[in-house]
Amino acid sequence: MPRRPDTPEYNQVLRRVKNWPLEWRVLLVQDILLTVVPSREGASARPREVTWRRARGLLRTAGLAPSDEDIRRWLEEHRLEK
Repeated sequence: MPRRPDTPEYNQVLRRVKNWPLEWRVLLVQDILLTVVPSREGASARPREVTWRRARGLLRTAGLAPSDEDIRRWLEEHRLEK
């Protein structure tokens, strides 16, 4: 893994975004990655964008994550249905 640059500019960026909401930081990472991946002429970024939005949607939840016990129960119920 490359070493993290120890420059004032790099450290300033980290300090600045550290307290941003999670969604903003994830979007920043996406935008930074798009600067690294060379775009092919004629290739549209649309499919990647749609996939990214769907992936972000999977991270959202209206409530708490299920407990290990909930998952065990669901798996057992699923096994019994078969």
